[in-house]
Amino acid sequence: MNGYSQSFNNTTNFTITDCGGQICSPIVVSGLPTVIDGTFGLESVTIKINHTWDSDLDIYLVAPDLTTIELSTDNGGSGDHYGSGTNNNAGPYTVFHMSGAAGNVTAGAAPFTNTYIPEGNLGAANNGQNPNGTWQLCVTDDACGSTGFINAWQLDFTNTPAPPPVVGPGHNIGTGNLTACTGDLYDTGGNSSDYSNSESITETYCSDVPGDCISITFTSFSTESCCDDLTIYDGPNTGSPLIGTYSGTTLTGQTIQSSTGCLTFAWSSDGSVVDPGWEATITCGTCPTCVDGIQNGSETGIDCGGPNCPPCPCGDITIAALPYSVTGANTAGYADDYSSADACGSSYLNGNDVLYEYTPAANESVDILLSNSSSSSTGLFLWDGCPDDPSTNCVNYVTGSANLSMTCITLTGGTTYFIGVSSWPSPQSITYDLSITSNPTGTPTCGLNYTYSTTAYNPVSYTTGSLLTFSDDRMADAYTSIGFDFCYDGILYQDVLVSSNGYLLFPGCYSAHPFGTSRGPTDYSPYSISAAAPNTTNAPVNAIMGPWQDIYPSTLLADGEIRTLTTGAAPNQRFSATFRNVRMFSCTSLDFNGQISLYETTDNIEVHLLEKTVCSTFNGGAAILGITDYTGTNAIIPAGYNYPTQWTVNPGSPEAHRFASNCGVCSVLPVKLVEFTGKSMGDYNLLTWKTESEANSSHFVLERSNGGAMFYEVATIPAAGNSSNLLEYEAKHSNPSDLEYYRLRQVDFDGKIAYSKIISIRKKNRVDVEIYPNPASNALNFDFVLAEDDIYTITIADVIGNVYLKQINLSETNGKVTLDEFNDFAQGFYTVKITDSRNNVVKVDKIIKK
Repeated sequence: MNGYSQSFNNTTNFTITDCGGQICSPIVVSGLPTVIDGTFGLESVTIKINHTWDSDLDIYLVAPDLTTIELSTDNGGSGDHYGSGTNNNAGPYTVFHMSGAAGNVTAGAAPFTNTYIPEGNLGAANNGQNPNGTWQLCVTDDACGSTGFINAWQLDFTNTPAPPPVVGPGHNIGTGNLTACTGDLYDTGGNSSDYSNSESITETYCSDVPGDCISITFTSFSTESCCDDLTIYDGPNTGSPLIGTYSGTTLTGQTIQSSTGCLTFAWSSDGSVVDPGWEATITCGTCPTCVDGIQNGSETGIDCGGPNCPPCPCGDITIAALPYSVTGANTAGYADDYSSADACGSSYLNGNDVLYEYTPAANESVDILLSNSSSSSTGLFLWDGCPDDPSTNCVNYVTGSANLSMTCITLTGGTTYFIGVSSWPSPQSITYDLSITSNPTGTPTCGLNYTYSTTAYNPVSYTTGSLLTFSDDRMADAYTSIGFDFCYDGILYQDVLVSSNGYLLFPGCYSAHPFGTSRGPTDYSPYSISAAAPNTTNAPVNAIMGPWQDIYPSTLLADGEIRTLTTGAAPNQRFSATFRNVRMFSCTSLDFNGQISLYETTDNIEVHLLEKTVCSTFNGGAAILGITDYTGTNAIIPAGYNYPTQWTVNPGSPEAHRFASNCGVCSVLPVKLVEFTGKSMGDYNLLTWKTESEANSSHFVLERSNGGAMFYEVATIPAAGNSSNLLEYEAKHSNPSDLEYYRLRQVDFDGKIAYSKIISIRKKNRVDVEIYPNPASNALNFDFVLAEDDIYTITIADVIGNVYLKQINLSETNGKVTLDEFNDFAQGFYTVKITDSRNNVVKVDKIIKK
């Protein structure tokens, strides 16, 4: 019967499920010879799919024996349809044929109205199987927000079929699906060559013995660990359960066993660096009753987590004690164990997952910092049990950045917690640094015990002191030394952080804004006031507001400036942060003059106001004066100085407000530190410090941070123990970032801990961007200063959330970029953010379009 052709079709519409769902349309074939092979068999597949975003679709053909052939996955970009989207069940169509006139489907464009070579080999179906039975066209929409349906499809069997792949002792991936229980399996380079760059191949390998399951043993495995991954699924396609994603040398000597009869390999390599790949042998045997669905291939001998198996332990790495830090960690080699269906319910769990297990001995408060991730699509999670356990609580999670932090997280002694690092989309391998530290000082216990009163207006000079410079809505570039020990709400501090919007924060995890997010040097300082303090939504916490309002220090009136100054002699020194002639945002003819003062020994706080105006047309004219605790639930706000009251201070009637501390004496540092300084030496930073006296001092730990609020260890230096002499110490930090923050952690022999002040070291070359004019009526100009050649992204957002993006390659410019499109923007206020290719924020500014 090899002299004829026969076609079978299905014209019933099948709706494609959005957001990861799969739908299969069946065709029941009958009346054909009981064997299809290289003389008679499947020649082509014709489809017609109506869909509004083709690159969301993964399209496979599944034969009666479960041979699975990849027709097209993630092709067509944002284009619509496979075939004409206008006529129901009528052409034009998309045809898949191994000699497709239009070439590979990967190079085609929507709506694909031609004949294409599929991504898989149609000849894999012509493997000697009986074609009479149910064939399926299976479509998965692996993203959200688009719609469509399978309109019609057809199978054509002829005496000029697609040639079946050559099955022999040496099968290279990329030559077609395989049904066998013996032989060797290689990467695309075979047993004598490396694989190639930019490969993307999916193949399925099945047992040729009914009822048996295939196993693949890797005698060698070597791929680029960062970028070239082999993902293995337990079944006939990529919709089957994931066993794991592997790179580097993780599979050498390991056996991957199927529980369904088939294994599917999805292989991808990037555009640079190739390695020898893999050599493996194929065997088949009785299907196991207990399959290790999570750790199979990386932890042999542990049968758990799969069908008929006990649950797997979910901790990958156990943390014995804090502080804990690791640099250059990688999610490669870990499985995609969890998803948005598990505790926390985040799509950022859809990549490879690494879980750190930690059980505190007693109640404690911790800070968790993930930094330097290789992807901005990173998630950091904290659970009080395994994520897929229904009884587990999602304690906290943050997502969507290369630098993520959780601060002041309270842990219960004896409870086992899991800190998770994952990514989105799935699967994805990322590198990252992780630091977990315990807050040594404990929760502030004073309870904001201050007495409020008015006092005489008695500021220090408005024109002396250290000058601070700001762009709009920012924290200062570095912490400012107070010049003496100051106790705020029961915690001892030596530094403050000044906001451009009129308030002070103290370093550490108890200073957050908005609630739960650490504020460090150069960070964004929110300006929008929408609720009375205290609140846990947008008011600064652990803060002195003098007042908090939207002022505009990047555009000062004549002689306008922000300064800090310490005056007087111990033990009666006074620290002041002064705002002089600072414009009100959006009402730049109005200005603000005021001063926040901190007093040594008494720990009292005063706010002195010379002039405070109201910009009633912006931000509701809001301003809040007072102090807040770290929880955001307690504040002391004088009557008439809270939201939404609009209040003023006239220059002819200045006023002052006092918050007298009733907190008592904070703990005294066991070491008298008289100097802590640092300087950049090019490829390393040199840190030096001197102690005047030491008592029971075990050692110093030098800690660093890119953001000033979260730190991890650089070096440990032995201390003198007990000394009344002047002692000098030093340490080096190699390969520092452009801006680093440092502090010393002094540890006693009895385990007690105290911290030094925070200092910063900046390399001389610092990228800056000047944005002008502001206000702008036409084009917007960007001047990049001291910037390296890189890809920069300009993001412009309006007040209701509309976002405009533009990428620029600085090597193609002279450092100057003009955005003519800004001429078409509507009048109003816009936030402009510039990031480099590593997702580091270079500049944030507020622009007015007039």
